[in-house]
Amino acid sequence: MPGLPQAIGRPLAAAARAIDRVKLGLKQRLGLFEPLQIDVYRGHGTPQCLRVRGRVLEQSGTRQPDGEAGILRNTLDTIRRMESDEIPGARLRVRLAGATEEVETDDEGYFSVDMRPATPLEPGWHDVRIELIDSMAGGAGLEATGRVLVPDPEAEFGVISDLDDTVIRTGATNKLTHTRLLFSRNAVTHVPFEGIDDFYRRLRLGPDGRGANPVFYVSRSGWNLHDMFVRFLDEHDLPRGAMYMQDTAIIEPKSEHVGHEQHKRRSIDIILGMHEPLPFVLVGDSGQEDPETYLAAAERWPGRIHAVYVRDVTDPDRDREVRRIMDRLREMGVPALAAEETSAFERHAREHGLVPTD
Repeated sequence: MPGLPQAIGRPLAAAARAIDRVKLGLKQRLGLFEPLQIDVYRGHGTPQCLRVRGRVLEQSGTRQPDGEAGILRNTLDTIRRMESDEIPGARLRVRLAGATEEVETDDEGYFSVDMRPATPLEPGWHDVRIELIDSMAGGAGLEATGRVLVPDPEAEFGVISDLDDTVIRTGATNKLTHTRLLFSRNAVTHVPFEGIDDFYRRLRLGPDGRGANPVFYVSRSGWNLHDMFVRFLDEHDLPRGAMYMQDTAIIEPKSEHVGHEQHKRRSIDIILGMHEPLPFVLVGDSGQEDPETYLAAAERWPGRIHAVYVRDVTDPDRDREVRRIMDRLREMGVPALAAEETSAFERHAREHGLVPTD
């Protein structure tokens, strides 16, 4: 557990687990569970194997976002998302293109299963259907549908993008600003960076204009915000993409299915490993560790990183370090640019033949 010495962290984790078990036992005996929901996360894979992930929770009670919602309503909805009550040990039936698998949720309510269709799938988005078989909270027969992507074999490259302060303005470099924006806005009222929608559509089109290039979003935000980010992307006409987020548990051990300590590095490795030999464009910001993470990816995957773009959202001291990383990438033969404005990324991408020239 990062930030907690093992001598303290393990007893705290054990205590948290014990409290959860008592709470769940009381709810079960007294029939106090809220109606359940199955969240299915946007996934991806190959024509032969696709990874499906999601979570079983009590319904959060959040409402559909709209541009007229006030700060109080948005704050309450964010709190409801963050204070989710997961259902461990729930049994699920997963169906995809003639294949059926059964899976059980872990202690944090997450599940993950690799599906192998009866016949190889065509490129594009495919529906996956989840049915709840049974759980301690009841709900047998509850169903949900998610979507998984098979990238087009004609793709020239893929795109892996951060979200916070790369696509969406969240002020992640300032904890107070980040918290204020996170709680006071919703998927409709959150603000994208100017021009990012057009830039990502052009990256998806590629220089040939076919629109075959897949997009993946890898964020350090928690899975509780998955629905908000998905709605934000759709609302602002950004390319639909598979999502990688993380289990933000602080005291409890992170989920074995989705809770890796080196979340972003591991997620990039999974994507590149699953879609060999496709090269990738990496887009992030300077506020966290995206430059270091992308440099490490270029070192681990020589020849697979097509370009790196980093949005400058930090002070001059950090900017100097980022420039050194950009220089190192260029020495390795990877086109790289750190800039404040999306328009600079688009000019650079046009000069390097990554987007249509018109």
